[in-house]
Amino acid sequence: MFALIYGASAVSTAQTGPATYRVEGTRLIVSGPADVSSEVTLPCPGTRHIVANELIYVACSEGGIVTISIAEPHQPVVSEVSNLDVKVTEFALVGEEVWYQVEKRELAMFPLRDIATHTRRAPPAEPRPPAIAPVAKAPEPRPEVVEKPVGKVVATAPGFAIIDLGSDHGLDKGSSVEFFTHQKVDLGGEQAVSKEQRLTIGVVDTAGAARSKVELGLNEDVPMNASVRQSDLEPTYRSIVPQRVAQVWEASFIARPFLALGTVGGGAIIDAAVTYRFRSPWALDLVVSPFGFGIAEAGNLSTFAVNLLGSLDTTWFQIGLGGGVSKLARLSQGQDFVPAADGKPAIPLSLSIAQFARLGARDGLNVSVLMNFLLVDDAAGDPEFTFGGLLGSFQAPFSAFGQRGWLIARGGGGLPGHVVGEVGMRILLRGNGLAGSLFLTPTVGGESLTEEHYVEAGSTECPGYFPEPPNNGGPPGREPGFCRVRTSYGGPMIGFGMEWRF
Repeated sequence: MFALIYGASAVSTAQTGPATYRVEGTRLIVSGPADVSSEVTLPCPGTRHIVANELIYVACSEGGIVTISIAEPHQPVVSEVSNLDVKVTEFALVGEEVWYQVEKRELAMFPLRDIATHTRRAPPAEPRPPAIAPVAKAPEPRPEVVEKPVGKVVATAPGFAIIDLGSDHGLDKGSSVEFFTHQKVDLGGEQAVSKEQRLTIGVVDTAGAARSKVELGLNEDVPMNASVRQSDLEPTYRSIVPQRVAQVWEASFIARPFLALGTVGGGAIIDAAVTYRFRSPWALDLVVSPFGFGIAEAGNLSTFAVNLLGSLDTTWFQIGLGGGVSKLARLSQGQDFVPAADGKPAIPLSLSIAQFARLGARDGLNVSVLMNFLLVDDAAGDPEFTFGGLLGSFQAPFSAFGQRGWLIARGGGGLPGHVVGEVGMRILLRGNGLAGSLFLTPTVGGESLTEEHYVEAGSTECPGYFPEPPNNGGPPGREPGFCRVRTSYGGPMIGFGMEWRF
């Protein structure tokens, strides 16, 4: 594709004098009348030329144009050499202007008068109608970023915090607020940055002009002077998985008195525990489950099991293992009558291995189970571990009490001779789940106690042992001894439990 270059020099319509010019290699040869001739050495091999206005323009084969003055037609003189980046392929007269053609893939025009500076201009074009400029679309306004005011915690109480932001700062009852602190992060090289650490999301309970009372989630607290600002996040107190409480002691019990059916009397089955939850995800539990007794015409009963467990304790689950001792309701002696010479056999005790597992948050939705494995004698009198019983529990938040009430259901039993089934409520009476909190647990259900024990020979339960008649033929005598008797009774119960954290 070729481009045409235009110039503004005037072109003479006649040759200058009778001289003629031709280019041969690096020579410009001048011929005149009577074969009078001369020549000029060119700085480059020429390919073509044109004569105009006492000037000769010679195109160089390597690119460029040599300008030669012919003011004296028979004595040409090189006046200028212009270097171009492209080759000139042709000269032409267009009207009164000299044009030259170059090897180009775009159109460009060069006036001959500006050839030394290579000034380029667009070629003349036919007039065109003015273009209609498109109407510029106004940019959409950016939403204004409003910095949320940052306040401080000025007072705290169990389950609440007082902050120095209020309705004047855009807060209202039900607004969510974020509590956070700044933590220094060392980047090395003597460089450090401040990083925000979120503590919790609370909800405004009461808003004044410059202060507000904010309700915190269960088991949550915030330090004095912690930073606070309005938030669009959901308050954490609505979660069914409250965070774990650390560095706190827990003491709990539940007593279940019952009336014995079918006899005159009653009794109770009691569970109790003392727990310490460490700062790291560990806990230590001393558990008494069960401790039971019964007093009735059918006989007095008692049983117990106590275990010490260590647990991996997190917000989402707890797994523990330990051991202890348990009383058995079943006697190991297989025969009914024991001669008095051997003495009254003792009620057997057994070593136990205890396992505990909880899936879910301690103060949220969870399922837990405490299992015992007891070391007892088999039929041959050899010791072996056998399943000794369990106590299972289910807990679910009760929306009618907000974050302060749970529905519970428990049930279980085992070789200690007890069976328990109950449903009830766990209610937070005081505090926020942290140290100083108090829980109440009322339940209803049923339970029973069973025990094997020895009675002396001669009673209704044990008539005694009569040996062979003596050799003198006298009446047979009664020999003292003991018989094994099983006693069992139970009935409806009402439970009452308490739990303290300190």
